[in-house]
Amino acid sequence: MINIFRLSCFLFIAVLFNGCSETEIIVPKAGEIISDRVVLIEDFTGVKCPNCPNAAREITSLMGRYPKNVVAVAYHTEFLGSRSQNLLSTKVNMISELRMEKLLKGKWDSIWVNLL
Repeated sequence: MINIFRLSCFLFIAVLFNGCSETEIIVPKAGEIISDRVVLIEDFTGVKCPNCPNAAREITSLMGRYPKNVVAVAYHTEFLGSRSQNLLSTKVNMISELRMEKLLKGKWDSIWVNLL
């Protein structure tokens, strides 16, 4: 019985240490991305948002690196995406659907963005 216990402990330790070997993770080098696809970035901003300036800088950086492949739209709302009643144009609050395909001249998949 003691021999079986010792053998079990030995096998457990052998398996435990054998499973701890590290292998190198191979990450392919990123080259230039060639694509005609367009990425839409929707940025919901607010007056009291602490992350908005950092997000705006990052979006500007992405648009600089990929000028033909990145389109950014910023929604400036009062609180958690609620519609503002204080906008200069009340027509902005009346928009229910925006067909992005027309704006991006056919490079965008046929998709509808619900703004309300």
